[in-house]
Amino acid sequence: MFDEIAVAIEGTEWNLRAAAISEALAHQLGVPWSVLSIVRDENAVGRHAEILRIKLSEVGIAQARIEVIADRDAAGRLTDLVGERSATLWCLSTVARQPVGNALLGSVASQVLRETGMPIVLCGPNVGRRRGPKLESIMICLDTSSLSEAILPVAGELAARTGARPCLVQVLPTDRARLKEASDTAGEASYLRQIASLLRERHGLGADWDVLHGDDPGQTIADYARGLPGAMIAMTTHGRSGLSQVIAGSVASRAIRNADCPVLVLRP
Repeated sequence: MFDEIAVAIEGTEWNLRAAAISEALAHQLGVPWSVLSIVRDENAVGRHAEILRIKLSEVGIAQARIEVIADRDAAGRLTDLVGERSATLWCLSTVARQPVGNALLGSVASQVLRETGMPIVLCGPNVGRRRGPKLESIMICLDTSSLSEAILPVAGELAARTGARPCLVQVLPTDRARLKEASDTAGEASYLRQIASLLRERHGLGADWDVLHGDDPGQTIADYARGLPGAMIAMTTHGRSGLSQVIAGSVASRAIRNADCPVLVLRP
């Protein structure tokens, strides 16, 4: 599915997080890696490329294919490029602000996700700037809906190509956990076991699974990921309403804002 990794970057300090993560992922996949930056002024293209190369070297990235484009509508141009280059896995940094109204992850990331329907790797403010570790675990967040399961083909391929171990999780609220605490642990995990069987059948992958409990699903997801080696979270940005709203937009935003690892996001 992916034959290239690309990162969209402005050259600012917080944006360099996605550069370090994407470069390491491209190396692990054995595919080309490139850096794209969009500036408003045509006259600034050369100088911006020079500054960007210096900033990348400061975080240990000495060689990079850099493309700088002039366009006054950076978000629109990036959205077009993501849609056109469907075999490219794009990485972006985001501040992942607390949602206000329909604003989920910041205007650029939100527009790209909304208008392209392509999977995007997002790096929130707690992801480090230095080159990330080898991808070893992909934490796939589900809520029993078909919308949440839309992430499975992408996450499954990434796991198969990198050798990362899938870990399937579902977050249930604590009040439901108390009701099931003594009698239904096996039944609670039956859905995740079914998905694990599906991954084995379709991708030849073994998978772990775990039912998590917490009243703040986004924070619960971020906390759990910290205990996984070389983790990446994978989730969709919209799911069904109700008690198990693991993948609602606000949950995705909170997970990205609090996680110290990248998050693979898809809006079906």
